[in-house]
Amino acid sequence: MEPRSELAAAWKRYGERSEAARGVLEATPTFDREDHQGRAYRSLVEAQAMAYAWVMAPSVRNPRINSTSSWATSYYTIGMNCPDFSYGTLLLDGRGTYRLRARYGDTRILLLQVMSRPFGQPGSTCTGNYEFGPWLEGEGADGEPFDIVLAAEEPPGTRPGSWIPLDGGSRFNFLMIRRALGDWYDDPGDLDVQVIEAPPAEDEHGPEAVAERLDLVGTIVEFLAQAWLTGLPQRFLQCAGGEVNAWGEVPGESMAGDGGSPTCNYGFLTFELQPDEALITEFEVPEGSAYWSFQVGDLWSRSYEFEHRQGDVNM
Repeated sequence: MEPRSELAAAWKRYGERSEAARGVLEATPTFDREDHQGRAYRSLVEAQAMAYAWVMAPSVRNPRINSTSSWATSYYTIGMNCPDFSYGTLLLDGRGTYRLRARYGDTRILLLQVMSRPFGQPGSTCTGNYEFGPWLEGEGADGEPFDIVLAAEEPPGTRPGSWIPLDGGSRFNFLMIRRALGDWYDDPGDLDVQVIEAPPAEDEHGPEAVAERLDLVGTIVEFLAQAWLTGLPQRFLQCAGGEVNAWGEVPGESMAGDGGSPTCNYGFLTFELQPDEALITEFEVPEGSAYWSFQVGDLWSRSYEFEHRQGDVNM
């Protein structure tokens, strides 16, 4: 039996976008280095896997937090995941109402960043970034669980400060969750999503629905190649005036549309050292910061393997 025409067309578009992503990587000066070509192709497959986990695998009828294939260890690192962050992603239909039940544990800061649509899609914008922490007054500071409501309209009786707006016109609101920890053995707390009012029922495995998701996946793969795998390293260098071994600073607000946290302040440095050289930098710890760190990554915006060697310094 031949596949439905919309499925075949969507698969073809996915292949074309994946090929376009490959072309983006191969067109960079970094790819001219033979020791980086294998890294580039690994990164391309990684982008495909991350895009599948973000928007093809999730059910918006029965949502759950994706904490194992968003940014985790050395498996999923595009965009330079921080070794001290416990990450998660969540895909929500803006026509539904949801409850996020949270417990801080030892989390220094909990960041919830909402995109109206997944990366690279028309109309995708950062609609809000919300920070929670035990240092804030309110529920949860005593160590007990607390609730956050996610919906297009604030439900009656919602506790002040506990409502996060969704884009009611989007069936694919994309949430990025960041939990900063001071130590790997700290208690990361708990996060669980519950459906209060489900969106209208749709067959998520039907030909039209799968074709739509294939378009989302392909667009994200192309976005990751352009904005993260090649775009971020270029941005790191540009923000330091094109100089290597020099720091540049970027406010988080300017990176929000591409997935950077608006709450964070970023400093970037591209270094080039000989085997007998070392880079020494001095840092004045910001007063009152909930979390700070240094980390290293490669020229494809991927974190170095940090489970078995030192990859960052924090707090």
